[in-house]
Amino acid sequence: MADYISYARTNYFKVKDPEAFKDAAGHFGIDIITHTPEKEFDEDPEPEILYGLIYDSAHNEYIYLDEDVSSEDILKLFGQKVDPKTSDSIEVSFTDFMKHHLADGEVAVYMEIGYEKMRYLVGVAIAVHSDGRAIYSNLSDIYEEAQKQFGLDEEPSLAEY
Repeated sequence: MADYISYARTNYFKVKDPEAFKDAAGHFGIDIITHTPEKEFDEDPEPEILYGLIYDSAHNEYIYLDEDVSSEDILKLFGQKVDPKTSDSIEVSFTDFMKHHLADGEVAVYMEIGYEKMRYLVGVAIAVHSDGRAIYSNLSDIYEEAQKQFGLDEEPSLAEY
């Protein structure tokens, strides 16, 4: 049996509350990266920090709650109303996570690639706006697009075995 291996990262974006964002990402085991754009000398001297995320196969979408986590903490970190006394975990999608933390008007773009012993390759991209709108795209969309664009009777064979 082969393991699925994946890597992902995001672009850089502004967040509403950097400390809450860092704390929430830490619950997932996701690494945070930062970028400070260069400014002209006459601009605001306070540097603006942009945030991004790097994922690998070790992260997951479930947060396992312990008894020390309050309902208020869960709402602040993940934007979900959950009672830790009645639930031992919550599932948080990338879209839900980002729309909760993105600063107004910001867009986070997530790109993931993955494979399982070259049996198949996976690629997905998600763009999330701070208002919750999202766009999804997959590498596998190419089959349908090739069929349409080239006037084929059926989709090309899959790049997998």
